[in-house]
Amino acid sequence: MAPVETDSYSFVRVRVRSGHVLKEGNSPGAFRGPPLIGSLETDVLVALRELREGPAASVRRELERQGTRLAYTTVATILARLYAKGLVRRRREPCRGGERYVYRPAEVEEKYLRNILRGVVALFGAAGVVHLNEEIAKLKPNEEKALRRRLGLD
Repeated sequence: MAPVETDSYSFVRVRVRSGHVLKEGNSPGAFRGPPLIGSLETDVLVALRELREGPAASVRRELERQGTRLAYTTVATILARLYAKGLVRRRREPCRGGERYVYRPAEVEEKYLRNILRGVVALFGAAGVVHLNEEIAKLKPNEEKALRRRLGLD
């Protein structure tokens, strides 16, 4: 059975299934947003963005340089999952003894962030929008400017 969580407002129950957040019951009007990414996926994506491009071994070394130690197989699996979610691109390249994938970040950040914002509205309604607005109001001017730029609003 998929885990069921109650949000902090205690009025929306959500079901997490296959990396997607759905309103309870998976009704026709339920939110079907972008696949969510976990903390390790985020770390790997940040490391890959720092490198701009590289195979799993290079991403693993960058993660280690940043203080995150993961097995090579873990990094390779996470990169494959990010590829399946459309968050990274890959190409094959010859190497010693065969071929390997070389990954690079996909240019989907703006679209992904917009989908997440739409998901907040669909999932939490007015209360979610109010809370999000309150959190944005707490941002420093340079943080707000960076957020607006990343969302394509400037």
